[in-house]
Amino acid sequence: MNGDNKKELGLTTGSRPTLWSKLRSALGHVGLFVTLMIYTAVGGMEVGDDLDLAALIGGVFISF
Repeated sequence: MNGDNKKELGLTTGSRPTLWSKLRSALGHVGLFVTLMIYTAVGGMEVGDDLDLAALIGGVFISF
């Protein structure tokens, strides 16, 4: 990678990040956060269903 390409990408030493690079970084973090929230919610529903089934089989009528 030569010096011209580094300037175009904003990778030179001491350069300040551009607005686009800040926005892209923020959107990446927000996307990861939302994805993890959805993954956790779906996993929680699966565990809740398993606990409900175990409670019904055991004769305990507790719903989560």
